[in-house]
Amino acid sequence: MTYEPPSTPTGPSRVAAAPAAPPAPAAATFTLAPVAPATPDRTGLMGLTSDGNRVKVRPWSRANDVLARATQPLLGLTAVAELVAAAVDLTLRRLVATRDVEEFVVLRALVDQFLWPITYVLPGAFVVFLVWLHRLWTSDRSAHNVYTRSTGIAVGGWFVPVANVVLGAYALRDLWHGTHNARRGVHDGPVDRSTPRLVTAWWLVALPAVLCAVVERVLRVGLSAPASVESLLPTLELYLGVKGVGNALIAGAAVLLALVVGRITAFTRR
Repeated sequence: MTYEPPSTPTGPSRVAAAPAAPPAPAAATFTLAPVAPATPDRTGLMGLTSDGNRVKVRPWSRANDVLARATQPLLGLTAVAELVAAAVDLTLRRLVATRDVEEFVVLRALVDQFLWPITYVLPGAFVVFLVWLHRLWTSDRSAHNVYTRSTGIAVGGWFVPVANVVLGAYALRDLWHGTHNARRGVHDGPVDRSTPRLVTAWWLVALPAVLCAVVERVLRVGLSAPASVESLLPTLELYLGVKGVGNALIAGAAVLLALVVGRITAFTRR
């Protein structure tokens, strides 16, 4: 009997194949997303004037538009009233020059009886204009960095005799550029100090009107205590002439100021 070794199995091997090695993890990559440039914060510039003053800024209100719509017609009404007063004064001057005392007394009585309401038109329009100026000066639709004075001087300067023409022109200039820059979104950068032509035209008419008012007051003192009857009539004639010219100049200044208000108001529309 012979020994025979076992035959090699032909079926599949029962020994499990070694598991495949897992793939090596890919190297981690980091990418930085582009960062948009930061928008400059302009809120800190609101209310800060060029000379270091602070303006108490108020959000825009519909009342500002209402005031603008009221200011322009009132200034136009002021111009009409001042033209009527100028015509009356020049007519009275002519009667004094011709020594027509009787007609002078009759016309003067009619003026005192029927035309006295026009004396309240100018103060009323002036008050509404100042309220409008204050609200726009402190609104958030103006670039305050162009301002060269405080709110108190911008508004209160209109009450200073004689100097109000200069202070008023500066206030209008600053408000013009402030509202224009705010409309363009410019709240910093170089400041424009040029005076708009419309503001210059107003100043050229308002200045002689103020000078006429000063001369008128001086002549009124002479009328209150005349040296003689002979000197009374020439002084009265001169007084009425200066007063008539002054009223006509005030009418022109009122029209130009209404145009300035309209242009500045256009800058604030959104």
